[in-house]
Amino acid sequence: IGNRQIFTLPWIFYLAVIGWCTAVAETARQRLLLMLTGTAAFLFFGLYEGIWIGTKIKYLLQICVLAALLYLPRVSLPRWSARLILPLSAAGFHIYILHRFVPELLMVPLQPALPPAVFSLLSIVGGVALGLAVWFGQRQLLKALAAWREREARPLRLFGIEALRLPLRPL
Repeated sequence: IGNRQIFTLPWIFYLAVIGWCTAVAETARQRLLLMLTGTAAFLFFGLYEGIWIGTKIKYLLQICVLAALLYLPRVSLPRWSARLILPLSAAGFHIYILHRFVPELLMVPLQPALPPAVFSLLSIVGGVALGLAVWFGQRQLLKALAAWREREARPLRLFGIEALRLPLRPL
């Protein structure tokens, strides 16, 4: 949208790398090295490369998130908040990729009629809702495809004899 450089893979790739390294860091030395490297990266991107105050806050908060992921064995949440946070977390990538479509494509006709604060609030809520909807749709599609594959792979019983189900191809 508008030839943006942000919200593209080069802009966020290191976040995926740090997240992956966080998931596989096992030893205290690995966690410490990752914490130092991640902190340096987040400070650099937040203080020197941040293009507006929101990105600066985002990058600086990542230091706290990284520390929690590396050093807290478990984060306890009340059940009601986990039901809210887990889908948001799972849909985070979808929200990140799609959230700008709402204010910059879907809500453009409404912008002159809405006060800026209302437009901003609706943009945020709409971006999160769009990302959640796409994530939910993807989950449903994957479930349907898994069920279809399971049906196709299951042996067929004919006259008490198991036969493999072969996919039909048009002649």
